Amino acid sequence: MAARTLLLKLERSGHIQLPPRQRPSSNEFRNRRVPVVALATEPIHGILRDLRPLAGSVAAPASADLRLFNGLLAGHHYLGHRNTVGENLRYLVRDRMGRTVACALFGSAAWKCADRDAYIGWDPAGGSATCND
Repeated sequence: MAARTLLLKLERSGHIQLPPRQRPSSNEFRNRRVPVVALATEPIHGILRDLRPLAGSVAAPASADLRLFNGLLAGHHYLGHRNTVGENLRYLVRDRMGRTVACALFGSAAWKCADRDAYIGWDPAGGSATCND
């Protein structure tokens, strides 16, 4: 996926020319446009303790919360949002009045990342790590 993305960027910038596609893309998310959701945008003034307790909830598949989550990322994240790659968890955070105040996306770590593995002291043969700080 990363290699394909790089090749497409190189083609768009005029550095290379790829051969024509052999078949249409089977990726239904590729050109998906996530609808931006209407949400109250007036600032919330005050101190954090007045908003507590904050409640985080999982934006479950096919739920209204997931549509809200996707719409918030599409409309407010600096990169926009069409889809996520790999396993991930999506959360919406609401204040005590039920107002949505944040969303958080936690993606799975890369299976292998040599720099990270060396930093944490990962031993692939032994399946363990020792912290090197």
